[in-house]
Amino acid sequence: MADYEMFSTAGNRACTKLVKSVVDNINEGHFKTRDEAVDYINMGLSRIAENHGEVYDTEPHGHIGRNSAKAFEAKGWKPYHRFTDGD
Repeated sequence: MADYEMFSTAGNRACTKLVKSVVDNINEGHFKTRDEAVDYINMGLSRIAENHGEVYDTEPHGHIGRNSAKAFEAKGWKPYHRFTDGD
């Protein structure tokens, strides 16, 4: 499991699941646009924040962007970035 610098193992696990899900959905062609993938990440962050508010700290956002970047770039999309894409 990746370390997203969350305050708990459960928080790290939730971030890991989100990134795996978004990467899988990108790679399998379920998102037709970058905006769909970004919206999916932002909705996932909202769900995670219900129990782990620290997901909106700088570190988790940065790790989510870096850990999903290859999938975004493989589609020719700019990677997710917290300052331009986060809620």
